[in-house]
Amino acid sequence: MTGLVLRLAGMLQSSGERGVFHYRDTCAFPTRSSLIGMFAAAQGRPREHALDPYSHLQAPGDITAPSHRDLTFTIRVDQPGTLYRDFHTVGGGYPKDQGLLTGNGTRRKPSASTLVSHRDYLTGAVFTVAVEGPARLITHISETLKRPRFGLFLGRRVCLPDEPLVLNTGSPDPVTELLTRTPLTRNQPPGGPTDTRLTTTFVWEHPPPRRRPHHPTRPGKHQRTHQPHPHRPTPPATPPVDDHRTPARPPLRRTSTDRRPHHVRARRARMTSLTRIVLDPHHAAARADLADVDSLHKTLMRLVPDRTGPTPRATAGLLFRTEPGPDPTLLIQTAHTPDLTALPTSYGTARTLDLTPLLNSLTAGRTMRYRITAAPTVARSAGNPTRHPVTGKRRGKITHLTGDEAIAWWQRRATDAGLEPLTISGLPRPFPRTRLARSAPYFTLTQFDGLARITDTGLLTHALTNGIGRAKTYGAGLLSLAPA
Repeated sequence: MTGLVLRLAGMLQSSGERGVFHYRDTCAFPTRSSLIGMFAAAQGRPREHALDPYSHLQAPGDITAPSHRDLTFTIRVDQPGTLYRDFHTVGGGYPKDQGLLTGNGTRRKPSASTLVSHRDYLTGAVFTVAVEGPARLITHISETLKRPRFGLFLGRRVCLPDEPLVLNTGSPDPVTELLTRTPLTRNQPPGGPTDTRLTTTFVWEHPPPRRRPHHPTRPGKHQRTHQPHPHRPTPPATPPVDDHRTPARPPLRRTSTDRRPHHVRARRARMTSLTRIVLDPHHAAARADLADVDSLHKTLMRLVPDRTGPTPRATAGLLFRTEPGPDPTLLIQTAHTPDLTALPTSYGTARTLDLTPLLNSLTAGRTMRYRITAAPTVARSAGNPTRHPVTGKRRGKITHLTGDEAIAWWQRRATDAGLEPLTISGLPRPFPRTRLARSAPYFTLTQFDGLARITDTGLLTHALTNGIGRAKTYGAGLLSLAPA
């Protein structure tokens, strides 16, 4: 096995994760299909041709010919980029007999022939990819990438790659080279030239093996002085999660010196349920909810009991999040067991779990894996700050945070929620909406993943049941934990 190292950078990139009618989103990193498609274009394979095995590369002693299925990708996110949405109009201005076709085979009326298509891109993103595979196939791919027969694109045809595209060919261990020797394409770190440690995200097709400690060498002439850390930060040693000898819980003390709110002091968590729904992509309601977050919110509010007061979502503890992946999945958390019969028929396959035992078993010092899709924002005063229409408090203009500012925001909020982040990775997430209005709020969502140590169980339980940050109505704020 050998490999090569690629650098994917350009003004725009787009790797579709799921497409629903006239909404085309993008994944936060290059997908396997987009990379293999770029290799096929470099080799001059038309779209209608199948990706057959490379029979001309088969060695005399090999049983089968090398195939694209033999390739393994490891992606390093140098710069996550910023989510950008473009709007296209389709079908307008055509005669009646040339309008867009409907599902039943008829033409749309001229008054309703124009459709708006939403397409997401990543701007300013840079990814470094290590490709592993058979030596003959890797050599063939590297040669065709240097002299492509068809144009190369980073997803869609408007996304042209920058040079250099191929950084190294014929590497015996491209993953180690990606971790230790390939320079990191990133702007100057916030701490200045002396800050040599940066949080970097890796996307693995297979679980990464344990790496030996690496001693970084002196940077070369054309390398940046702030190199990436050669391996993932290793959390301090903690008792195994699967050890049955659970550390003794300290007794609950309610004294006059405990100035935390009463909802944080409580040791026992209220009843909380987590429902996982794998949506049916052929169901009309499921497709509409995936394409528009407002429609999804209205559908999930059917799970909230009637007469729950002026804030029904918060009273019912409703939090939800769409999970990235090949199958559209929805996570729903409620303070009660939801009645799934309120959802549309054949909406998807659901499974409900009781989270109360997990919440009651949280102990300080335990290391957990976490995931949250949040809306990092900050109120920045510009001139005269306005007052909140409900609370009357003075506040500045709400500013959305991305990149390093979003990671710093999560570090502060995680600390306030009783967590000490050990590793952090931030990936931009789409905010799907098809019915645009001037008064409709828009949020920039970021998915945070990593390892964290529990510091305060009371604060953490409150954050798990009530969510973190803004935009909880639009699929943000749900914090998920799992044993590390």
